[in-house]
Amino acid sequence: MVRQPHYFPFWRDANRLLLAIDQAVRDLPRYHKYTLGTDLRRQAMTICQLVRRTAPRGDDQSARVMRLVEADR
Repeated sequence: MVRQPHYFPFWRDANRLLLAIDQAVRDLPRYHKYTLGTDLRRQAMTICQLVRRTAPRGDDQSARVMRLVEADR
């Protein structure tokens, strides 16, 4: 049985992070909203994309998780 990515705990947490960052950026001063806010949102979306690629598919999940962990080193 292949589970959908939204049941994968990393996926859930990555989306919660993206939502929290989006809400926090709304309260930033205008200057930071468009500089720092854009960078934070982009990084959170990259995390979501990496987690999506790591979602269980029946193959070597441990190797996929290691690539996720090492993605930004």
